[in-house]
Amino acid sequence: MHFVIAIPTFNRLEYLKKNIFSIKKQKINSNIKLSVCISNSASSDETGSYLNVLTAKNENIIIFNDKLESEYLNNGCLASIIPQDADWVWYLGDDDFFVSENAINDVIKVILDNDIDFIHVSQSRRSAKTFQLLIEKSENLSNRLGYLEFFGWISSVVIKKNLFINALKNTQSIYTKQWPDCSAFIHSYFFYNELYGKSCAFFDSGSVEPQDLKQTEQSIKRWKNENIPERYLFVINDFINMSKNNLLPSCTNNTFFRYQNINIWDRWLIYLINETIRDDYSNEFKTSQEFLKKIDFHWLNLVNFVNIISDPPQKKKISIMVKTIMGLCVKFLFDKDNQKIYKPFLIDQINLLKESCYDFKTFYE
Repeated sequence: MHFVIAIPTFNRLEYLKKNIFSIKKQKINSNIKLSVCISNSASSDETGSYLNVLTAKNENIIIFNDKLESEYLNNGCLASIIPQDADWVWYLGDDDFFVSENAINDVIKVILDNDIDFIHVSQSRRSAKTFQLLIEKSENLSNRLGYLEFFGWISSVVIKKNLFINALKNTQSIYTKQWPDCSAFIHSYFFYNELYGKSCAFFDSGSVEPQDLKQTEQSIKRWKNENIPERYLFVINDFINMSKNNLLPSCTNNTFFRYQNINIWDRWLIYLINETIRDDYSNEFKTSQEFLKKIDFHWLNLVNFVNIISDPPQKKKISIMVKTIMGLCVKFLFDKDNQKIYKPFLIDQINLLKESCYDFKTFYE
């Protein structure tokens, strides 16, 4: 078997070094060919020089290391360097690492013992580390565990090579056409599309982990530069497209829309409330055509999302919640004399939306 670790990287040299160190520590069976593919399309730090030295010393490391105009081309560049004879790919974030020296061997054993097309490898801090395996069709596992939980974090993704390349090429196409107004999880959407109806596995090994367990100042700045907070709202379009293309589970439950310990619509509402009440925007700006056009678009999209909820009682509850909060936000924006009255209610809504719906770890238990 030819197994590939695929890493997109951008201006995170020290993280990448720890990432590579964890790969080099892997205990690989002699019958496994391991390649490491790294795409660096736009780094302005010393990543490019490091990669040149790395490839000179390691024949199994393949790089794309040409400086292009944007880091958003990394997905297409990474897809282009995956070896043709590769069988499986583990998609690994440059700021994550393997916590176990047997991470790859453990996954390869699962592949060899089962007829599957995809494996979700659990994150260490969220794992019960039972090494249990759950195998179902991708849409059923997403309904049971959460679509974004299953396909969202790239370092949990282990997938057949051809499906990986298709998903990355499609992701790159959207980035090229729609950046920065595209879903923060468009890669998840295309993995889900490739795997719909196929046999997939959840593997509770806890083999991989982020290097930072909390957001750093650097990562917060990076999220802002990449418009990620707002791009979470464009995930709505992914769900609407799933519904139009009959890709949602036949009885879609709340857990399908899970995001860590809350539902994804909780996060959308928190963003829209915060945008409405933030103090660094003037009242004049918040009632300008520019601001209102953006906010109106997201509110309308959220109302449209509610229409795809299949369970009537749940649909009613979410609709009431969305329209109530939307009404409070409109009141806050246009009833300037009473903003001090509305703001505590909106802050209270944020606190309620942040309350856990799910145990952070029970996803894996």
